[in-house]
Amino acid sequence: MSGTNDEFAADVRALTSATSTSTEKQAAAILIRKRLATEASPPIDEALEAGVGPALVECLGAADIPSLQLEAAWALTNICGGETHHVKALMDCSVLPRMVELLNSPGCNSHDDIAEQAAWALGNIAGDSAPYRDIVLKSQALPLLVEKFKDPDIQLPFQRTATWALSNMCRGKPPPPAALVQPAVPCLVDLLASSDTETSTDACWALVYLLDGATPERIQAVLAAGSPSSFVGTGLQA
Repeated sequence: MSGTNDEFAADVRALTSATSTSTEKQAAAILIRKRLATEASPPIDEALEAGVGPALVECLGAADIPSLQLEAAWALTNICGGETHHVKALMDCSVLPRMVELLNSPGCNSHDDIAEQAAWALGNIAGDSAPYRDIVLKSQALPLLVEKFKDPDIQLPFQRTATWALSNMCRGKPPPPAALVQPAVPCLVDLLASSDTETSTDACWALVYLLDGATPERIQAVLAAGSPSSFVGTGLQA
């Protein structure tokens, strides 16, 4: 499904009109999300030119309509997976604090599709560039993600997405500020033992990123977060 400026503009009007019902708003958000899901050349520029960014970000605050929050977060995640100027456009309309707020909301837990989309969007933003990675880290998104792993009933889709997001917060040159990523280290070490290969692989990569070119103090801080057996088979042994 492709999207023209006029089609996106009509969707934006539906999202922002005071007379639109929640059903009409959700339908518009679904159309935007589907148009942006095109694998080859998604029409992100057209969507942003039509004002999709601010309209979708505003929908993230619709706590009384979680289905609309989900569709808006999903569409924004697709835009965050674009080029740097696409990410900048969303950052300029406050997508980051809204996503962090969404992840931190009382009803947003590791069983929730909305939490997974928020984690995915934060991972996309952090993975775009080192400057955006550091902005995400300063937003306190990382400790919020780490907190979700304390849920003994954490669902596998969220676990995978959140681990991948943490790995993006740990990667890049120059390396992230040690103080901002250190809270994730014990969690990442624990995830090395996950029976899910995708999770353990992303956790391992996150630790590799943190150790690449690290000072002896930083290396010791990582190794001290787990027992020697935690690192067996990962290539991270001392």
